[in-house]
Amino acid sequence: MSNLEKYDAVVIGAGNGGLTAAATLARGGAKTLLLERHNIPGGCATSFVRGDFEFEVALHQLSGLGTEKNPFIMRKIFNELGVMDKVEFVEEHHLYRMTIKDEFDITLPASWKGIREVLIENFPNEEQGIKDFMLLCERVVLESFMGFKAALKMNSADMLMKNSKHYAEHGLRSAKSVLDEHFSDEQLKTLLAAYWCYLGQAPRNINFVDLAMMLYAYGVFKPWHIKGGSQALSNALLESFLEAGGEVQFNAAVDQIITDKSGDKPKVIAIHTEHGDVYETEQVISNASSVVTFVDLLDTDELPEGISQDFKSREIGTSAFCLYIGLDCPPETLGIENASTFMGTTMDEDLMVETMATSKPPVATMLTCYNV
Repeated sequence: MSNLEKYDAVVIGAGNGGLTAAATLARGGAKTLLLERHNIPGGCATSFVRGDFEFEVALHQLSGLGTEKNPFIMRKIFNELGVMDKVEFVEEHHLYRMTIKDEFDITLPASWKGIREVLIENFPNEEQGIKDFMLLCERVVLESFMGFKAALKMNSADMLMKNSKHYAEHGLRSAKSVLDEHFSDEQLKTLLAAYWCYLGQAPRNINFVDLAMMLYAYGVFKPWHIKGGSQALSNALLESFLEAGGEVQFNAAVDQIITDKSGDKPKVIAIHTEHGDVYETEQVISNASSVVTFVDLLDTDELPEGISQDFKSREIGTSAFCLYIGLDCPPETLGIENASTFMGTTMDEDLMVETMATSKPPVATMLTCYNV
């Protein structure tokens, strides 16, 4: 075992969170070491090459960027991290296409006004419900960003009801209950709930504010992709980190977070890698899962307050089988004109979730085509 130099902070894992944390620390003047067990940065934000094809691993649509005229939080963060001039973002002009066999085939544009017009055109009998629903989405989302946070900070129920009335009344209701309240057409409800699969639970098990947030963010601030895929963003974050004086090691998995147990509470003092190297630090940011971090890496059974309770409240999420396909023809030859297409044989989201927990043939799938 070799003892090496001391760092202000060590970041475990070069996924999105790890890269962002590391770049922020280094640009803020902290002597920072980033350790990654893979041989490239990015975690889920990576790509890989097979033959003539380069495949995007995970990124479907990037939200939160906004436009130059109407910027949103991610554009501000990317500017602060020094990556906006290193990455080319490509605006998508559709939210998604959704097709349910023998039911409907509808494409929603990436425009809040356009979404409303397409919905009313396809479901004229639901016009008032569509207008009311979209207005509620807008109010709940804006209140969650502004009034709710202020009320939470002040711990004031009166302030919450005064400044975030719609969020307080509807935000934490199930998405299904709000959809049912506004619409009678099952096709319309299925179409509007399409993003539930990004959240991993059927509409009856997700908060309305989460669905509203996705619809509003993509509709108003647009969905984006990245030229070169998410790997280009990961590379840019790493470059920014290194320019700020950060240090990185790949093929260097951390196998233990070492603590000093002599005081009242264990205190982090170092990390140990699979190669036997020890790096002294009093600050560790882990981009590994919380279970791996606290159960597998931490050298003490004494978990921080609240962590045990948090673990007890968790459930196993959905799991999907991902197939990467290289085509010998342009996508439009197959009728693929949108980057994101949800396809199914049923409108029963609960059945979709149940099927995802088995090895049975799927009743729904998602097709993403980045060439578009």
